[in-house]
Amino acid sequence: MAFARSAPFPTWGYHLGAQGLTLLQNLLDWGAGTYSQEPRICPHRDRQGNEWFEVYDPYHDRLLRFGSAGTLRAWLDRLPD
Repeated sequence: MAFARSAPFPTWGYHLGAQGLTLLQNLLDWGAGTYSQEPRICPHRDRQGNEWFEVYDPYHDRLLRFGSAGTLRAWLDRLPD
């Protein structure tokens, strides 16, 4: 007998999208007292092995994508302290 796997939280991403999930995460962080203005970095790799980075910048409320770690580091170095 096979059991259906229930995963309610991961399916939210299909309905909320990246910005909706970011907003939801910010609300949860704020409620827990852990909200931060630090960028959130999410590394990705495609099937061909190419790596890129998605970064959420909560200070400016925007989602950025970088094609290399070097360009990401350069952007991070330019952020105000």
